[in-house]
Amino acid sequence: YETSPALQVTYKSTKTSTSVSLPEDPEAPEGYHFVGWYYDEELTNPYKEGDTITADTNLYAKFAKNSYKITYVVNGVKYVESEVAYGDAINNTVPAGIDDTNVFSGWFMDAECTQEFDFTQTASADITLYSTITLKKYDVKFFVNGELYATIKVPHGYTLVRLANSTESGAETAAALLSSFEFEEGSEINANTEITEDTEVNGKLSDKAEKWINVGAWLEANWPWVVATVAAVIVIVAGSILVSVFKRKRG
Repeated sequence: YETSPALQVTYKSTKTSTSVSLPEDPEAPEGYHFVGWYYDEELTNPYKEGDTITADTNLYAKFAKNSYKITYVVNGVKYVESEVAYGDAINNTVPAGIDDTNVFSGWFMDAECTQEFDFTQTASADITLYSTITLKKYDVKFFVNGELYATIKVPHGYTLVRLANSTESGAETAAALLSSFEFEEGSEINANTEITEDTEVNGKLSDKAEKWINVGAWLEANWPWVVATVAAVIVIVAGSILVSVFKRKRG
């Protein structure tokens, strides 16, 4: 920052030697702070409290850029912290260890990672940036009799058993698939195979799953009759209850 003439202060001594009673610190421009007074315009020779003045003297105000703390948080844990001067670019840091097995979300202004940070902004305040790193997910497709039965996303390196017993998204679906699907005999892929790419598996439905599917198909085909039958039963039961109550009151 270059000090303007308006920020120069002149003190004239009426004695041979005197110390200076300094005024309040001058207001700093936005993004700067007041450092102190200097004897020279180049701001290399600082005035020190208690210095004696023996001649007319100009003191020049020096200002310096503020420094701001940029904190980077990954998956809820502080990753790194840096200082950036006012008006300087904020570094779009990429955490170490990012490769083709995981996914880096980028940086956000909120812990929920919904408001993406605009790196065209320059430093003007302390800020905390948030991001997530998650395992890459692959599509595992299950085929029965040559037709697609189900598709599930599996994190890199997970087995279907591990996914089913985890808190990851898709855990319940994985558990349901393991209970309803039987892998083709001799298949290279099974419930304990680590998934590292998009995968297709062939097999058949378990006997239990087949029964439930048959029941569901029958209900779908006969649902009007089922609804009518259930309604009739409800009417008959309700009528029987009313008749019983009426007889008790008459008795």
